[in-house]
Amino acid sequence: MPTGRKDRMKLRNSYVLAATLSAILLLQGCANSQLMGGNESELYQASQDSLAKSSYSLAISNLEQLEQRFPFSRFSDQAQFDLLYAKFQNKNYDEVVVLADRLIRLQPDHPEIGYAWYLKAMGRYELSRSNRSVFSGWDITTRDTS
Repeated sequence: MPTGRKDRMKLRNSYVLAATLSAILLLQGCANSQLMGGNESELYQASQDSLAKSSYSLAISNLEQLEQRFPFSRFSDQAQFDLLYAKFQNKNYDEVVVLADRLIRLQPDHPEIGYAWYLKAMGRYELSRSNRSVFSGWDITTRDTS
C-alpha cells in the first residue's frame, strides 16, 4: 500500500511539472508575438514613434528587428541611419562607431553618407572625451585651445 501512494505522488508531481512548463512556454510565446510586430511598415512606424517620443531603447529594438527580419525592405537604408542616430542618442558610442564604419563601407555612394561620417566622428569624440576624464582624471575643459 505505501508503494502505491508514492507512485501516485510521483505521477501527480510529474503532472504539476508538465502543466507548469506548458504554462511558461505558452506565456513566453505570447510575449514574443507581441514583440515581433507585424509587417515591415508597422515595425518601421513603431520605431519612428519611439524615436519621436525619445524612447531610444525601444527604437533600437524595433530597428534591429526590422533589419533582421526584413534586410532588403524599402525601409532598410533609412532604418540603418535611424539606428545610428538612436544609438548615438542612447550614448552607445562604441556601437555608433562600429555601425557607422559598416554603413560607410557598405554604402559609400549613399546620398546621406555624410551623416554617418558625422555621427562616427561624434562617437569617437565622445569616447575619447570620456576616456580622458575617467582614466586620467584630466578635465577636457581646462585644455589650452591654442
